[in-house]
Amino acid sequence: MIALRDLWRTYHVGDSEVHALRDVTFEISRGDYLSVMGPSGSGKTTLLTLVGGLRSVQAGSIQISGKELQGLTPAGLVKHRQGVGFIFQHHNL
Repeated sequence: MIALRDLWRTYHVGDSEVHALRDVTFEISRGDYLSVMGPSGSGKTTLLTLVGGLRSVQAGSIQISGKELQGLTPAGLVKHRQGVGFIFQHHNL
């Protein structure tokens, strides 16, 4: 199961703040399928890289199978990432 609670992620662009994710909360149960769709800049990649452990959570909680991602040791993050697969839109060989 994947559970996100009150997830926020903000980027700083010059003097401005851009909120990629604001107060995102949902659960995905084992066996469920999820499509993430939206216009460019809506936070899709940010959401997926947070769940995959490629970026750190600024505020909120991500739990994968009951284990909190925030606060994992570097070795714990490596172990988590070994179970995650990504196919990026723009990739380099």
